[in-house]
Amino acid sequence: MEYLYLGLLLGYVILALIDASHFVEYHEKMKRGIKVGSEKLPTHLEYYLRNLPSDILGNQTTAFIKKRGQIVLIQPITDLLHSNIGLWYIGYVDFSTTEARIDYRAPISAVSGIVIATGIFIFKVFDYFQNGILPAILVLIIMIPWLMLGHAHSKKVVRRYIERNQQGDS
Repeated sequence: MEYLYLGLLLGYVILALIDASHFVEYHEKMKRGIKVGSEKLPTHLEYYLRNLPSDILGNQTTAFIKKRGQIVLIQPITDLLHSNIGLWYIGYVDFSTTEARIDYRAPISAVSGIVIATGIFIFKVFDYFQNGILPAILVLIIMIPWLMLGHAHSKKVVRRYIERNQQGDS
């Protein structure tokens, strides 16, 4: 039975690596990953992205800003092993909507991995303390701020990348 679990884990890791590599590729589709957050795009960044004359490709990195019609994709990750306390986020802006918003999207494998790992951890804590719902709740209370910090950091990475490119064009 443990070989089955090991095989499933190995298969998941391989699929996660493939998913992560496609997630940061310039030539992949525009809409990718799972939406994990959204916010109104600041006016100065909206103006910059709307008037972007061509794609921006980072020097010797995989980071880019890609524009196709009314859609802009912001991929600030410099390489697959990018150190980040949060998830790998890309920005996705669709100017055909009424309000310019930036959607933050993460790889499907990363989001599912966090959900699965959190669920296993909580159930193990719950099982260990036998009817101890309080320890499971405490685990959630500890994990939620950590996930929120990672989310905030990952959003900043996307915004900073846009702002650095905007300042470089000025």
